[in-house]
Amino acid sequence: MGDDGFENEVGLSFPAYRILNIACLAFMPVPTVPSKARARNGMPYRVLSGKGPFDVYGYTCHDARFVGAEIKMSRKRRTSLPIIGPHQHGSGLQYHQLDALANLAENNGVARIVWSNCGEVGILHSRHINNALKTYEHAMKSLASHKTPPSGSRSILWDLFEPVDMTIQDGQAYLDWLKLDL
Repeated sequence: MGDDGFENEVGLSFPAYRILNIACLAFMPVPTVPSKARARNGMPYRVLSGKGPFDVYGYTCHDARFVGAEIKMSRKRRTSLPIIGPHQHGSGLQYHQLDALANLAENNGVARIVWSNCGEVGILHSRHINNALKTYEHAMKSLASHKTPPSGSRSILWDLFEPVDMTIQDGQAYLDWLKLDL
């Protein structure tokens, strides 16, 4: 569930947000370490050594709030975005990403999940991110006590995502996924 093309499309909004004095944004660097293998120039290749908390980070220009966003993409239409538990693998939103975004939202940051669902783009705002984490953690406690969790408690419904489109403002065309109330 990820696509560099959609990440690039989201990245094209960074200069517009900066020019319009809305936010300063960048892609989160992923931790790497040098490998034993070397390139032709003698420099070591780098390999992943960890995970970033989410894909995009930065701050808002008007009130200097931290911004964090996770970018997701699915080619087939889905009714919900699965939450993938700790130490599990799969396509969807990883638990550590949801936890990091909810933590950011709880500390007055701007948290977003930007999802291209079969070409239709929607964003999940901070309040829904916090609710998704609480619902997921409640479901995991139910499973641990051998109870059946409520249906849909381990995913985020597409209906909760606010649709977003291209915006043109002051001559800048961009995908307005940040949706700040200025």
